[in-house]
Amino acid sequence: MNMMASSDLSGAVFCLLRDLIHGRFGVYYASDRCEILADRLQPLLAAYGAQSFLDYYYLLKEGDARAWRDVAAALAVNETYFWREFDAIDVLVKTWVPRWQAERAQRPVRIWSAGCATGEEPYTIAIALDMAHRYLYGPIEIWASDVNAEALARAREGRYRARSLRLLPPEVRKRYFEKEDETWWRLRSMIRDRVNFQVINLFDHNGLRGLPLFDAIFCRNVFIYFSEEAIATVVEDMTELLQPEGCLFLGAAESLFRIPHHLRLIDMGGASIYQKRRPLKERRAAVENKAVADHVDRRR
Repeated sequence: MNMMASSDLSGAVFCLLRDLIHGRFGVYYASDRCEILADRLQPLLAAYGAQSFLDYYYLLKEGDARAWRDVAAALAVNETYFWREFDAIDVLVKTWVPRWQAERAQRPVRIWSAGCATGEEPYTIAIALDMAHRYLYGPIEIWASDVNAEALARAREGRYRARSLRLLPPEVRKRYFEKEDETWWRLRSMIRDRVNFQVINLFDHNGLRGLPLFDAIFCRNVFIYFSEEAIATVVEDMTELLQPEGCLFLGAAESLFRIPHHLRLIDMGGASIYQKRRPLKERRAAVENKAVADHVDRRR
């Protein structure tokens, strides 16, 4: 690391930058991660002609859109792979999607993979749905987003190294990927075309308000980089974006313990799922309808 830049990122300047980034993306750098933040931002100082981290702070504070896009790329953690924590996707495909398709006629089942990095998660979902023939039973929309535009450009290409495919069963790799050379594998267009990628900042409340309602939101291994305050804000927005009885899927190491929310925690197939409750009036009506149906059955 450049030593001059390290000394320039003093406690006070570090706090300014950290809080500015936190306010923009929700990502939080504790004091013991000062050097990590400096290492990631250091190349951008030279790129933008900043003489110090304080100069760079003022550049970002002016709101330069291109500069913020570069920050998003610099801070991104793109460690992901196909079939990661597959239990949750298996439950989605075998339990929830058939239920939603049966209940909701021709309205599409809508799934959002939030913070998808280079696309392995939403493509895994698309493959699993195809293997289960769920596209034959009704329309399904798969949305995928990340704040890092560079990662999404790679996701749209659908080209991956063997490391990203390391957990894929051989027959799945053979069916859905084409080997380009000794390094790269290309996902077939039949799956690539199933996913709609968009640049979305999860901490942009106004931007999220323009999204449709979803039956399932996957936000896995994202909140580990957020402050508790930021998690609470994003969870509140995501709850509003869920259909009644829709599900929020978090990573295996994540939970909403100590985070205020209005979701019901359920465990299915080893996956922890946070489900949105139906409105109270609808729940009462469902109970009353069931009671009437049971009474009619008894009289028969």
